[in-house]
Amino acid sequence: MLNDMRKPVLFLTVLLLIFLVNPALKAEAAADIFSYVSGKSGFVVINQQPAIQLSGTYNGLTVAQRIKLVETRLEKIAATGGIQSDLLKITERNGHLGLTYKGEWLVLADPASAYIQKTTQDQLAERWRKTLVSLLPNISEHYRVVDSMVGIASWYGKEFRGRKTANGERYDERKYTAAHRSLKFGTRVRVTNLANNLSVIVIINDRGPWVKNRLIDLSWAAAQAIGIRGIAQVKVEVLSKD
Repeated sequence: MLNDMRKPVLFLTVLLLIFLVNPALKAEAAADIFSYVSGKSGFVVINQQPAIQLSGTYNGLTVAQRIKLVETRLEKIAATGGIQSDLLKITERNGHLGLTYKGEWLVLADPASAYIQKTTQDQLAERWRKTLVSLLPNISEHYRVVDSMVGIASWYGKEFRGRKTANGERYDERKYTAAHRSLKFGTRVRVTNLANNLSVIVIINDRGPWVKNRLIDLSWAAAQAIGIRGIAQVKVEVLSKD
């Protein structure tokens, strides 16, 4: 009897270990990104792994402001499907050196941060680039579009926080989720605002919307990511793993 009980526990343990060491499986999970400050340094952590370390005030911003800004930028990149490696570049511009993504500054490799980590600014930027590409791989490399539709998107916010969604999870307006009438729970969809061509990838975890002629109900964070304040015409693409 005891041996029979041990078998499923051992099986689940093996599955957990496989998940922890397999980057491809990590890519399928929603990225867990947060930042914190300790002493004079700030850190961004992605999926429980350190990604960025900054030290001190630079370019008029405190370390707390700098690291929070990087966290916010990375969350937006993760929401749109992860990093396209060819668009993440080491850039030197106007006396600053760091990483740009799609031509916009992502993080500056300042002299103090490089000194604390016993490296040069360009080497620090390259280290960050490799780390980010590894921890935030582009989802399009793992998924393909299997269906698409066009319709009206709406959103629901913090007044629903903590309520159970249709799949049993607690609703959190800060996560990239959505409600759809028929798509399976756990389905990933890319939602593109046709007014500005901004896209976000969300996971279906709820049912709705129940207002006539609406296609999808986004979380507040997902709607904000693509510039929706009320309702908007969107394209919804259903993604499936190759």
